[in-house]
Amino acid sequence: MPEAVEGTWYGSPAFRVKGKVFARLHENDRDLFLIKVGRLERDALVETQPERFMTTAHRPEKEDSVLMRLSATRSSDLPEVAELLDTAWRRVAPADLVARVDRELS
Repeated sequence: MPEAVEGTWYGSPAFRVKGKVFARLHENDRDLFLIKVGRLERDALVETQPERFMTTAHRPEKEDSVLMRLSATRSSDLPEVAELLDTAWRRVAPADLVARVDRELS
């Protein structure tokens, strides 16, 4: 993901673009990976795959992220994970960066 950088957030590994976090390991449970996918996508994932996805404990009605349980994620799920990370990156990346990437891909 262009201009994505790895760092930390609350002491856990995190990925940012232009200073905004789009994915990170949960600070208290290293089996949980937070991905900023948006509320509609979050709700669909939690409803259809509750063994893998859940909402965050704090203010779930306002949260745009989903928690993915790593231990319930198989290698065959990696294309879906890549798509979720792309969605998350696009949600937080500046519009001009997203547009530039889309132009380069087409």
